[in-house]
Amino acid sequence: RRRHTRCADVTGVQTCALPISRHIQPGATRVALEGTLPDGVSAITYQNPKGECVVVFLNATTSSHTFTIQLPSQSVNVTLPEKSVTTLYEDEN
Repeated sequence: RRRHTRCADVTGVQTCALPISRHIQPGATRVALEGTLPDGVSAITYQNPKGECVVVFLNATTSSHTFTIQLPSQSVNVTLPEKSVTTLYEDEN
């Protein structure tokens, strides 16, 4: 079983597989993610009280996937390793 554990900074947005509760703050609101995800990839999106978005992806496939999503502040290219859970969150700074 493979876990995506590396973090990367993408112009004010960081991606990292960390516990979901670390980034989704009390009072966060679940919001819809617009667009189409690859087959076998699911996502859940929250907006924290200060406005930062948090997206948690699950790639249940044996292939990596690269695609673009639109956050309120910017478009972000996302690459999900095979069989991974990846958290994308806007940096609060």
